[in-house]
Amino acid sequence: MEVQENLNNMLDEYNSIYDDTDSEPISLTKSDMQNLLIESGIPEEITAKIEKSYVETFGDDLPLVENLIDAKVLKANEQIKKEKQLEKQVEILQTRLEQVKKEVAVDNENPAATEDHDNLESTTDNMILDEEPEYDVILQVKPEKIPQIKSQIIDGQKCIVIPIDEDEQTTVNGINNLI
Repeated sequence: MEVQENLNNMLDEYNSIYDDTDSEPISLTKSDMQNLLIESGIPEEITAKIEKSYVETFGDDLPLVENLIDAKVLKANEQIKKEKQLEKQVEILQTRLEQVKKEVAVDNENPAATEDHDNLESTTDNMILDEEPEYDVILQVKPEKIPQIKSQIIDGQKCIVIPIDEDEQTTVNGINNLI
């Protein structure tokens, strides 16, 4: 894959230098092959064998670089790179999550830090609420509960009626089971 990537880079560099369509396609000379193999990290004994085979196979009829590039290999290599990058990002995020969990655990042990944390949460909550239009009532219910919500006029006042089963829990502004 490294060789294919270096071949592709060689072709890209050539095309950027000779931008016009009248330029000859780039051929892979013996010295280009040597440099390519060295850049790709191929061991010297294997490089010597490849060079010998290259000269025997092609002689003076040098192949075009574009004919040696395998698009499938390049695409697979690109996918592998993306996956490795995503794995690294996941590792970083997992490490950060563990750090935050430790910080929260320390905050829970230290009341002053907990107060600061609560203030930060309150500020964050207010920032989130400030981003939304201001409503007097904001409801959060499980999706399966939504069809049960009704609007009724009770004692001349419009009310939201949400049936609550005995096994269901409620929280209103942080107060559990107020209803």
